[in-house]
Order: sequence, then C-alpha cells, then structure tokens
Amino acid sequence: MSESIGPNSFLSSSYARILFRHLRLTEPSGGAFFEGTDVTYRQLMELDGHLAFDVQSRLFENALRISDRPDLGLSVGTQLHLSVHGPVGIAAFSSPNLGCALDIFVRYSDVRAQFVDIRAEKGSGVYRLQMVEALDLGDLRCFLTESVMSAIYSAIVFFVGAAPIACELRFAYPEPEYGNQYRSFFRYPVAFDEAVTEVVIADEALDTPSPVADESMHRDALDQCEKLLRSLKGPGANYGDRVRNLISQNPGKLWTLDETAKKLHMGPRTLMRRLKSEGTRYQTIRDDVLKQQAVHYLTDPKLT
Repeated sequence: MSESIGPNSFLSSSYARILFRHLRLTEPSGGAFFEGTDVTYRQLMELDGHLAFDVQSRLFENALRISDRPDLGLSVGTQLHLSVHGPVGIAAFSSPNLGCALDIFVRYSDVRAQFVDIRAEKGSGVYRLQMVEALDLGDLRCFLTESVMSAIYSAIVFFVGAAPIACELRFAYPEPEYGNQYRSFFRYPVAFDEAVTEVVIADEALDTPSPVADESMHRDALDQCEKLLRSLKGPGANYGDRVRNLISQNPGKLWTLDETAKKLHMGPRTLMRRLKSEGTRYQTIRDDVLKQQAVHYLTDPKLT
C-alpha cells in the first residue's frame, strides 16, 4: 500500500467509462461530463489505463451534477462486479476462497486506485476490511466511499451467493438523507458515524469457496498483479511489465506493436529490442494477457 499519495495519484480510467455509460451518455450528449478537463470522449473510450485522480474527481463531480442523484455512488456500484477490476479482479474471483480474495484487494488496491488505502485487521473471530482515505475526498467522500464499498460488497456476494453470513458495513460519516437506500442496496446491516469505514465479516465466512476457483488462472493473475505493482514504482520497471500493464489495464482493445510503442514513447523496433534483451517478445506478452482475459470472460457468470 502507498504510505503517501502525491499529486500523481491515479484511478483506473475504466471507472469513469462505466460511470459515463451508466448515465446513458453518448458522444453528442456527453459534453457536460468532460467540463473542466482536457479529456475528450474519444480519449476516454481509448482505454488508456489511468487518469489522474484530480481529473477523474472533476468527471465525478460533473456526473453528480448531471444525474442530480446524491446516491449515484450506490447506483453505479451495481456495475462494479469483479470483472471490471482487471487482473486484480481475475486474481480475486479465481481465488480458492473469500478470505484469499479479500487479501488480494488489500495487497493490490494500489494497482487500481491510489486515493484510498485498503487495510485488513484480523482477530476476535472477525475479518475487518477497512477503507482509509489517502487523500482528502472532500465533497466526493460519500460517492467514492459508496463506490468502493459497493465493489467490496459485490465481491463478497460473488462468493457467498444467497447464503446467510455474519457481515456488517460501517461508514465513518453521518447517515446521508438517502440512508435508507443503503439498507436497500446492501443486504447486510449498515451503520453510520463509525470510527472507520469498514466491512466486518465473521471468520467462518472466509472459507467460502469461489464458484470459479482456478489454480492456474489464479497463479497467472497474481503474477500479473505483482508485475503491475512493481511497474508503479516508476520508469525503472522493465519494459515487459510496462507492456503487460498497458494491455491488461485496457480489456477490449487489441493493441498493435506500433500503438503500444507509441504509448511508451518509443519506436516499435526499439521496443522489440528492449523486450528481446529481457528474454521475451511483444506477441508473447500480448497473447498471454489476451488468453487470461478470454478465460476470465468465459468463466465470469455475469458475463456469460
């Protein structure tokens, strides 16, 4: 997890795309969504991996204004199933059990977003998955907290289904005017004005197996998560990791060598030479990522 977050904090751009589509906006009708930013419709749909947190914050503020729905975070939360979280989601849903999946969110949350620290506390028969602000979320506190908690909730439901478990969601802010919608959205008890925002789950639920557990897929996804995590450390990361990062963060786009090299600010021949020096090839990396994504889409029940 990040010990400190600076002005270069980011959030996966897939979340802004999901929000744009959730509002049923189109290129002609979506101009207000981009107000105050340099982002265009085409750039958002290019699936470029990440947007700076301050840019996405403005997009979220615009979305709240367009929708005129203070509960927008809960509403868009219905779209945040595991499949939208890239290799972190793949590693989670292919995990052997729920406890392992939650540990993955703790370890790799920086790969998807840096505005929040996800922490775990274990003991006294419960697992506490805590959300701690790494930045001052200001007026977006409820929206972003609802979105993160909805994503965690969706992961829990993916594992346990309709089975009853001891679970509670706690929020570190006063109950909003639409608080009853929290109780409608989350099937578990909800509490406000708590010391920390967290999901508290009884230990016995942690052994709930994944309906699509896959040891090979899980191992490959974890390897990809580790490489993505290393790539966040800066330009010193190797080029294989940077290519893998770019492709895996943008499911649905078939990257060519020329496009990838351009995004990495070099020519295609230079990229090929650097990958060769690391003992790999562009096609090998791309095929590996696309294979993993294809398996994910075939095994996610929400996508089949």
